[in-house]
Amino acid sequence: MHLSKRLSTIASLVPRGAKLADVGCDHGLLSISLLREGRIQRAFCMDINREPLKRAERNAREAGFPASGDSGEICFILSDGFRELTPGAADTAVIAGMGGDLMTRILSEADPLLLAGIKAFILSPQSETGRFRSFLLSAGYEIYEERMVLEEGKFYPVICARRAGEQTDRAFSPKNPADSYTAAELRYGRYLLQDKNPVLHQLLRKEKKETMQILSRKGIPEIRRGELIDKLSVIEEAIGCYEMQ
Repeated sequence: MHLSKRLSTIASLVPRGAKLADVGCDHGLLSISLLREGRIQRAFCMDINREPLKRAERNAREAGFPASGDSGEICFILSDGFRELTPGAADTAVIAGMGGDLMTRILSEADPLLLAGIKAFILSPQSETGRFRSFLLSAGYEIYEERMVLEEGKFYPVICARRAGEQTDRAFSPKNPADSYTAAELRYGRYLLQDKNPVLHQLLRKEKKETMQILSRKGIPEIRRGELIDKLSVIEEAIGCYEMQ
């Protein structure tokens, strides 16, 4: 079973032995692959639409994992976010393939008791990334690892987070609020910048070139020009991290 580069990166970050909630599971390949490798105990494939769940269930049967209700290795749940998942059922969650604002809503509306039982969140927002990081930090999550994937010309951030106070490999600040982050760190990722991630560097160079090209055009409204100048300033702040010793 072949996973995309993005899903392979996400899979590599799922803790061994996890009970996984795959929110917005789509085809279910992530959970099925992790089960086949023996990396996880159980998988809860969840989606708000029936068709992706049917596709995921078909893929699971073909891989030798028939749906077995509440006691099987894999089960399929029609659910808007975490709403239909029993608290304590999962200790790890993956939310990927959707915008950051939708992911914010899913986490905001989830049962606090359920969230308290989840020790690792692997999150891959496709848009509104800076706003999503700000939400996580303000809502009491700690970001402890980040990756960036380039696949078929698109850049995908992957954010690992835990509820504040969980043990991590990174130095932990008890509050870790969004206002302790620079604009560049919120937009592009503190650890990606600290680690001088080469894929992020490609994105930064691309965005700088595109932004400067737009700014060179005539007739741009002043409000829009100001927004672009602000964006360029953040990009250059981020690029500056790669020049630091």
